[in-house]
Amino acid sequence: MGMLPIVVVLASFILLWGMVNYHSFVTKRKAIADTLEARRLAQIRLGDALIPLLDVHRKYHLPIPSPLSQLPNLTLVQRKSTIEELMREADQLLDQTSSQSSLTPDGEFERLRTVYGEAKKGYFLARKRHRAAVNGYNAEARHMPSKIVAKIFGFQPSQ
Repeated sequence: MGMLPIVVVLASFILLWGMVNYHSFVTKRKAIADTLEARRLAQIRLGDALIPLLDVHRKYHLPIPSPLSQLPNLTLVQRKSTIEELMREADQLLDQTSSQSSLTPDGEFERLRTVYGEAKKGYFLARKRHRAAVNGYNAEARHMPSKIVAKIFGFQPSQ
């Protein structure tokens, strides 16, 4: 009778610890999915903010680099794979055109440029949050006490 209460308390403690860890993994996995969706939406907003800027450039017959000129025809998957390149090209294009006097007094161009800047900031923030969620999940899945629960329930570290 002397060891039975100790064994029961120890077993219930281990069971409770496993349940809490399992819930933590489920919550972190959901956070990864949510931040991935937010990142995808930020990519869409960024692409949608670039298209009106390119229309203004076309209106003034300014040269547009080929990756940016094909932006309206790209699918979402193609936009996702080239979003970093598109942002670099767009930043270079905006730097070149900001010095031109024909676009400077145009309020529409400045408004569109501000919208693009906000969309770009939102994209970087969403990307940072997603990376933080993945890193938090991976850190928990790789360290020892939680690693046991991760192996039992099939939680693998993310890429």
